[in-house]
Amino acid sequence: MFKITKVYEESNNLEVEDTEYGTMEVNLKWDGCINLWIGSNGIKPSEATPEERELHVDYLHICDIDEFIEQLQEIKRIGQEHFDNEYWWHIGIFRLGNC
Repeated sequence: MFKITKVYEESNNLEVEDTEYGTMEVNLKWDGCINLWIGSNGIKPSEATPEERELHVDYLHICDIDEFIEQLQEIKRIGQEHFDNEYWWHIGIFRLGNC
């Protein structure tokens, strides 16, 4: 699902990229935080032009991954309760560029 694309020798930070679409790139930092870039419409964040980056790449800095996952699960639960249709019950992890 993800592959390591770079290891920084001085900090030991890692860069990883999703192997399916290449539209999610993550920098895993030594301090437990991550920098997350998500491209939409098939845009790979590291290959985006400045204009594409502004329009099609989202960035998040997350230091409590578990809390963020819990928040996303709560958002999904609310969507399932409110909409009660196949789209909310069969959501995959990410459907980038198809939203």
